[in-house]
Amino acid sequence: MTAQEWEEYFSGKTLPPEIKLDDATVIKDVRKCIESHIAVVRNSQNSTFAGFEQRLKRIQQHLEQQG
Repeated sequence: MTAQEWEEYFSGKTLPPEIKLDDATVIKDVRKCIESHIAVVRNSQNSTFAGFEQRLKRIQQHLEQQG
């Protein structure tokens, strides 16, 4: 997804304050995490920062599973 598509996806969503993606990954401020990761995706043009988009996908999957 592009940064704009991520912004549109998360726009208006009710987010929990904290998400535990797995035993080693706990996001303490979900909104700030999403905003900072979208900024990196927007400003990067190479695969060095692919982990940021992967984490956004994991947050998306978590939210969709919580329903």
